[in-house]
Amino acid sequence: MSDIRDRLIAAIDETEHIANAAAEKAREDYGDSRTGLHWIGIGGTLEAVDDPAGRASAEFDKVGYHVAHHDPASVLRRCAADRKLLELHEPQGSRKYCGECGGTDYPVSWPCPTLQYLAEGYGISAAPSE
Repeated sequence: MSDIRDRLIAAIDETEHIANAAAEKAREDYGDSRTGLHWIGIGGTLEAVDDPAGRASAEFDKVGYHVAHHDPASVLRRCAADRKLLELHEPQGSRKYCGECGGTDYPVSWPCPTLQYLAEGYGISAAPSE
């Protein structure tokens, strides 16, 4: 069995891996070794650019805008923020309460609602997996 923390770490690792692979492919395709590439819609296709301001085509479809909005750089920032939340809400007292929520006078059981909501975003249930 793995707990919610282990499953969250695995999900974040997988998301980072996918985002890094996409960024690397964009760098290969566009011959760009810089980091922080953004994907934008230009003429009905996705293009990796380092300065997305004003480059999106009005003809680009809604799905393309969604994909471009979740470019590798933004996904990696979200993963970094999620890792910080996970670290902040470490279990205390043999995993009986959250080290951040509540406190010793009013302990909040672990996993706390914050971690449960974070896990929900990755499609993870708070129930232990086998």
